[in-house]
Amino acid sequence: MLFLLAPDHHSPSHDAVTYQWKSACPHPCRTAGAWRMCMVLAARLQYPQHQQQLLARELSEQLQASGAGADAAQLLVQYLQDIDGGVSALVVSKEWREALRVAYAADRKDLVDTIVVPSAAQSASVLLSEATESIERLQKYTARLQEVRQRRLAMEAALAAADAEAAAGAPVPDDDLVSESPSMISGFSMYTDRTAAGTGIGGSSIASSSRAASTTGGRRPLRNQKKAAKKGKAGKIRAGSPGEETALAAHLETLVPAKHVLEEAGQLAELLVMLQHVEDASKLQQRVGQWQAAAAAAMEEVKKGQQQQQQGVAEAAGQHPGQQVTGGATVA
Repeated sequence: MLFLLAPDHHSPSHDAVTYQWKSACPHPCRTAGAWRMCMVLAARLQYPQHQQQLLARELSEQLQASGAGADAAQLLVQYLQDIDGGVSALVVSKEWREALRVAYAADRKDLVDTIVVPSAAQSASVLLSEATESIERLQKYTARLQEVRQRRLAMEAALAAADAEAAAGAPVPDDDLVSESPSMISGFSMYTDRTAAGTGIGGSSIASSSRAASTTGGRRPLRNQKKAAKKGKAGKIRAGSPGEETALAAHLETLVPAKHVLEEAGQLAELLVMLQHVEDASKLQQRVGQWQAAAAAAMEEVKKGQQQQQQGVAEAAGQHPGQQVTGGATVA
């Protein structure tokens, strides 16, 4: 790890700056997030250029490891004149606009052709596939959520009618009405958060040799495997389970496109248009737009279900749907 020693000055002002350095910039592992002040203090303490460059190099590595590629690129370009490294750092962090700006500002069109464009094409392809897969999942799980909710409401209505007839002294209805509720559970297969391949279902993914006792920990590996399997099952949505509707709603929320994904899609579309790949840019924008629309429809269904559940709780408590319970009192 790199430590910088101050030059041999003993003036009060220098001592004060040295104290600042030791307090704010003890070593790069703790200061990657405050790299600007570290470089300021290095210059203030009159470190030789090669020491400042060493510090910039190490800070840039720390920043890239933490995902701050844009900051790392600034260090590489400004302090090390490493245009190749700066553009690469920006591409890894998916800062497409800045990668283009830095490459063209340095008159390095070759970096656009060899680094930016191939990486952008690959990212656009991955994003297009992700959007397509997410649309299919959103539509599939939204349809299942609607089905589960309709069956739940039908069963609740049937049970409420039976209770009302029983309270009125009417003969208890045939058991066929209630016996239909088990048939409401369809044969819909289990859901997983992603793909079956990622959860290891559909076949044994553990070799028989892995069940053998460890030479150092007995059968601990087997216990760990059981814990991992139990944890994996906890993340599944089981068809017909009491919590299926809630689990479906929670899973749908995870399929909504994140803000950074939409930002990347916009940057990639701009880049594709600039490179005269208008058709590809249009296809990407259209698919991401469909993803947003499917997510909005899914969230509307989730919201509708939450409102129906709240209304059901209120009615079960003898409260009018248009009233609220506050401090134990019912208010309009």
